[in-house]
Amino acid sequence: MAIDLHPNAKARIAEIVARALPLIEVDHGKFLRRASGGVMLLLMADEALPQRGPIHDALLAYVDDYPLVEFILDTLAIELQSAEYEKEPARKKLVEVAGYENSAAVTARLIGQFEILPNQYRTTCPLPKALWGCLPDERNQWTFETTSSRLVRTSKDLSDLLPLHVQEDAEKAQRFGGGLLSSLLTGPLTWEENAVHIQRDVEGFIGPYGGSAPDLEARRFIRSVCGLGLALRLFQVNSSYPVYPPKYGYFVHRKDNEGNWRAERKLELDDRISWGLEKL
Repeated sequence: MAIDLHPNAKARIAEIVARALPLIEVDHGKFLRRASGGVMLLLMADEALPQRGPIHDALLAYVDDYPLVEFILDTLAIELQSAEYEKEPARKKLVEVAGYENSAAVTARLIGQFEILPNQYRTTCPLPKALWGCLPDERNQWTFETTSSRLVRTSKDLSDLLPLHVQEDAEKAQRFGGGLLSSLLTGPLTWEENAVHIQRDVEGFIGPYGGSAPDLEARRFIRSVCGLGLALRLFQVNSSYPVYPPKYGYFVHRKDNEGNWRAERKLELDDRISWGLEKL
């Protein structure tokens, strides 16, 4: 459901956010400083949201305990990823960045995006090759008891439905990890042939660094599937240790207004989950 804010609350929030934006600082024209002075004002705006009831509960499920603060800061951080890197000045106010000069207009846009939450996401975590046999060879998809989660094998359907495509190489490097040079050398991102993935549909808001309720739900589900596989003795733990620390993550696609899935980013799993996956 969309967030139906009371007009008085919405006006109060807009007033505070418009005062906060000019105090937020940006490094090199594109890196948002989360310790800026305006963050305290954003916390006041968060307190103007309903503190109990259905809207309050929904916002906790969609984002976290500070839904407006995290949504605004993460949304700005996402937008600034496409800004040009500026060597000088090393630091300036957000309102000095092109496109953010009008605090009232930026505030209205951000609150408008906040009100249409939840966003629809599809998270896809590639499993290590040793686990590809958990999906029968004759199946490209296996749906769990809840239709929002499944095992899927790389196929044309997966590639068509969930393209790993971002228009600009620099943006691809920021969203999916690695430096710009590595992204240029490796070419277009593609799904690994015959790979098996854990997939979960979640709703709410997932920022560039994760940490929100839907992100944590996706991570818990990955751990749950692996734990269930161990409990049922479908998986076993090996005792080998790789030379380099393993790095696993999951891809995030967001459904757009036309109903298509658009690649958002790749988020890394923490070291404990990565080591757990590597040893299965």
